[in-house]
Order: sequence, then C-alpha cells, then structure tokens
Amino acid sequence: MRTLKQKIPLRSSLKSSRTTSGFPEFAKLHRPIVEQHIIDAFLMCMSNPKTGDGYHRYQKLQAFSLKGKLLRGVFVILAESLYKNKPSQQAYQLASAIEIAHSGLLVHDDIIDNDYLRRGNKTIFAQYIEDGQNHKSSRAEDFGKSMGIIAGDIGIFLASSIISNLALNAAKKSNVVNEFNVHMQGVCYGEMIDIEFGMVPTEPRESKIIEMFKLKTSGYTFELPLVCGALLADAPQQDINCLRNMAGNLGIAFQIKDDELGLFGDSSKTGKPVGADIIQNKKTLFRARLFQKASKGDMKKLQRYFGNVSLSPTQVAEICQMIRAYGILGELQIMVEKLSKDAKRAISMMSISHEGKDMLYDLVDYNAARAV
Repeated sequence: MRTLKQKIPLRSSLKSSRTTSGFPEFAKLHRPIVEQHIIDAFLMCMSNPKTGDGYHRYQKLQAFSLKGKLLRGVFVILAESLYKNKPSQQAYQLASAIEIAHSGLLVHDDIIDNDYLRRGNKTIFAQYIEDGQNHKSSRAEDFGKSMGIIAGDIGIFLASSIISNLALNAAKKSNVVNEFNVHMQGVCYGEMIDIEFGMVPTEPRESKIIEMFKLKTSGYTFELPLVCGALLADAPQQDINCLRNMAGNLGIAFQIKDDELGLFGDSSKTGKPVGADIIQNKKTLFRARLFQKASKGDMKKLQRYFGNVSLSPTQVAEICQMIRAYGILGELQIMVEKLSKDAKRAISMMSISHEGKDMLYDLVDYNAARAV
C-alpha cells in the first residue's frame, strides 16, 4: 500500500481528473488510499496492549467507516493538492481521522433519530440489538443503544489520537487540532439545535434553520477538511478565508440537496428510507416553506403527517406532491444555484492554479447535481 501512496502525484491527478470526469475521478483515485489508512488505524488499535482483546469490538465501526463516500477525507487531499505536488502521509492520516470521527458521530446520530438503516445496511446500534437478541439479553434494545454510544465514542477518540500523533511542527499541529475541536463542538451544538427543532413544538425561522446547516454541514463537512488540508500545505491566509467562504455556501447547498434526496431520492442509492425526515419532523427548509404556503386543508394533513411514525408511502408521496405543487422544489433548487455561484466567486479569488480552480468549480457542480 505504501507504493500506491507514491503513485499519484497530486497536481498531475488534478489535471487528469479534470480531463475525464473532474471531482468524481479525483475522489475515485484517492478514496482507496484513505480506506487503507482507516484500516491501518483500526489495526493500530489491535496492537495497543491497552485495548486487550477488544479489537473484535471495533470491527463493526471499521466496516461502517469503509462504506461511506469518504468525501470529507478526499476534501483534505484535494485542499492540500492545490499547493503541493504529491500527497503527504499526514494528509492521508488526517483524512482517515476525519472519516473515523464522522462515522462515530453518525452512529450517535442514528441512535438519536432511531434510524435502523444507514448506507443500505443496518445501523451499528441495530446490529448490536441483534447481537443482544442472539445472546438472549432481556434488554436487547438497551444493549444495542449502549454499545452503539460507546462505539461512536471510540471513533471520536481514535480520530483525536490520530490527529494528536501527526508528524507536524508544533504550530501547525496546534492549528489542525484547534480546527478539529472547534468543528466537532460546532456539529454537536448543531445536533442539539436539530433535536430541539424536532422534539419541541416550534416553527423556527429559515435563518435559524440555515444557522443549524452551517454548524452541522458547512463547518463540519466542508470547512473542517478543506481548511485542514490547506493548513498542511501552508496555504496563505487569504486562500484559507476563501475556502471558509466557499465551504459556508457549499454546506448549505449540500444540506438542501440532502433533504431533497430524503424526499425525492432513490432509497436504493441513498441508503436511507424516503420520508424519514417527515416521520422525525425534521425542520428542513422544505418543511418550513410548505407550512408557510399550505392551504387550510393541506395544513390539517401536514399536522397529521409530520412526526407520524406510522406514515405510509402514499402519505409521503402526497407531501412530495404538495412540495412540487407549491413551487418549493423549484425555489430551493434556485437557492442551491445561487449558493453555488457564491462558492465559485470565492474560489475565483484564490491564488491557486487554473487546474486547482477548475477542480473546485467541478466540486461545486458535483455538490449541486449529486444523486446520492
């Protein structure tokens, strides 16, 4: 695997990826190396005497970590590649750490949302519930959720350990660690807002929903990996500021698209059941605008449907039809287009190569058009 890491000069991969299929091709090139570093991290746990014979308990989390798109990890490599000729070992290690932390947070998120399906498979806590049942536990559900919480914790602490041990000078490591900690705190705060929105009878303003998006998606999904990759490459502060600006717009667009796929997407591709946000009464922009525009007759249906754990596919389809009929789908697609233009404007002000700008532009387009 070490030889594989040396085979992909980053600037040349930027050029070749742009001439084929842009960002998706770039991700395809680097994803296997990020995957190997994730495996290496879990193997490191096995060799640590303090974990005893507990390695087998990490296998579910490792398998789960490897099933994702690994976009956050790829973003680290992409940002570093804007300034360096080939990938650094530290970039791949950092990419794996962010992906493992992401998996840990998703395990917790699934417990909070009572989601039993993720990435087309049973969620981690659902797998542990099954383990509890197989071991004749009288509290299999509690067993599964408890084990899931701890598995998520392991992911977060393992990621922190990887970052703490990066071979960087003290100042650079301090900046990377601080970036990681700030965004991990931010995503947790965003999750608290999301829980409050879903479980408390309140109708938040769009500005509050977007604030949640910035914490849960913009900062954590885009700003954290992109800025960390740029920090590894000693990028100028002006470029880092532009990356933060780009990330803010990309994250909101990403979340709108994510919510759209949760309503109109193909569950066999997204790995999550259509309509889950309706059942959980998630306060998305789709919901906010639907409640603003609905007629009295439709409003009565919406009040019955949102938060209804027994919601039928027919009722989900009915809500989707309302979203189309009231023009909300088109409005939010226009919003994604504007956010994408703003992200590209930030990219245009960066002091990077034309190939680098083209790759970032392609990322923006990929983000707006993705189907998974």
